[in-house]
Parts: sequence; C-alpha cells; structure tokens
Amino acid sequence: PTLHGSLYGGGENGHVYHDASVMMYSGKVGNPDEYYAYRGNVYGAGCGTDMYYSSSIPDGHTAHDGAGDKYNLIAGIVKGNATVTINGGDVANNVYGAGSMGKVEGSTSVTINTNGAIGVDGAPEGGNVYGAARGELDLKENHLIPDADDPHNYSSVTNSSVTITKGTVRGSVYGGGKAGVVNGKVEVQLDGGTVAHDVYGGGALAQTNTAYAAGSEPANTYNTTVNLAGTTITGDLYGG
Repeated sequence: PTLHGSLYGGGENGHVYHDASVMMYSGKVGNPDEYYAYRGNVYGAGCGTDMYYSSSIPDGHTAHDGAGDKYNLIAGIVKGNATVTINGGDVANNVYGAGSMGKVEGSTSVTINTNGAIGVDGAPEGGNVYGAARGELDLKENHLIPDADDPHNYSSVTNSSVTITKGTVRGSVYGGGKAGVVNGKVEVQLDGGTVAHDVYGGGALAQTNTAYAAGSEPANTYNTTVNLAGTTITGDLYGG
C-alpha cells in the first residue's frame, strides 16, 4: 500500500481520550519523487494545525475553515499515551512520536524496526526520527496563541522514548521533538540499523526535561538517557 499524504495516530483536530497506536508493517508513506515537508510523515498523535479566529471573521471566510489566527491547545490531542512502531516499509519524510501540533498528555514511544528506510536519498531535508511532536517555534512572539497561554503546553508530551532496532534513518535521531517540548524524561535506545547523520538525546529546536527548572526541587527527577548498543552512526552522538 502507498499513502501519499501523512499518517496520524490521532484526529485532524479532534481528540483521542485514551491511547493511540500506529503500527506500520509494509508499504510507503509519502511520495519519494516529490518532496513536500508536510506530507510523507508518520505522527503518533493528531494534526491540530487548523487555526481559529480569536475575533471577527474576515469576509470570504467561515468560522471553521481553519485559516484563523490562533492555534487550539487541544486540537489533535491524545490524552493517553502514543506509540509509533515502524515494523516494515518506507517513510519518505519524518517520524514523530506525537502530533504535528497535537500534544500527548501521556508518554510517547517510537520504534524503528524495518528493512526499509526513513527519508529519501538526496531529499533537501527530512528523514529524521523524533520522540515527540513537530510543534512550532515563537508561538507567543508571533501571537499564534492567546496571550495568557504558556507556549510550553502546546505540542508537548510527558516522557518520550526512541528505539532503533533495524533499518536506515537517512537523517538524524532526536529523543525529543522538532519544536515540541518533553516535560519529563527522555530515553534513546540504539540497538541496530544505521543513522546517516547524528543522534541527539534532546530535541532539534525544543527543550526536554522541563518539568523542573535547574536547582529546583526535586532535583534531577527527569533525565535524558542515550544507550548505544549496536546502531551504526555516520555522524556524532550527543547526550542532549
């Protein structure tokens, strides 16, 4: 089977009140011949990228057309845990433990155990594995959320884990999100397969272990752990 769009464990903007699980056994997600950043991804939670109008609706628009000015905190949310397991097949772009903007109130787990690959050779970017959400930067600065909201609550997860057992990751591996926060602990287990670039215990552009600030109590409650047991990494390995 081939899916030219993206695969989500949650809803487009709706809510999953318990756990979400994505299991891929074969086939392809995305079109390897036509790179597009928002297609060809696998997400453990929902999309949540539609925006609502915080004030008046402009002419030519409707209340629910998704083209507003503010993100909805609970759009695409998974209230339980989210699990993504790639047991076969190929993913043209990225794999995320949580959603595009959708948060996971519980923990996320991503396992790559495929004879195929994550990413496409020669693509301008992509081919990465993230333990948490894609998210978006500068939500407050760009007025994309209500002024009273904490941006760290958007696209967040409690704990995240990534396990690479088999297959080729053509980009890098991140224990955290691209721009989505991990509040608690992060675990990266590298048992097999190949990573073409680097491995990071933390996120690409996002913070991890944020539930307690440095020096606060209880100290060192949440840690980031990276265990290299068998994976071949072409680039570097970073604990954070």
